[in-house]
Amino acid sequence: MAEDSDEEPPPRPQMFPGSSPRMLSCSSDRTLRLFDMKTGVLKRSLAGHKREVLCLAVDWKDHRALSGSADHTVASTRPQTFVAAVVKG
Repeated sequence: MAEDSDEEPPPRPQMFPGSSPRMLSCSSDRTLRLFDMKTGVLKRSLAGHKREVLCLAVDWKDHRALSGSADHTVASTRPQTFVAAVVKG
């Protein structure tokens, strides 16, 4: 763009292209939490592990999340409904 241009630059996106407007977090308080990234509002919270949740992988296209806990379990969760299945390791 030329320096003397009167054109306004295009608006910047609020998020990275292709990113989800949601965020799923895991925590030492044994929960998974679903946030709306546009508003910052906590949408849902799920407590299912018996010890702290150490890792989390999310596939937003398939609507599935896997979480691993210090209680030696892996949970398969649907973030939008928080229906979970826990597998003992």
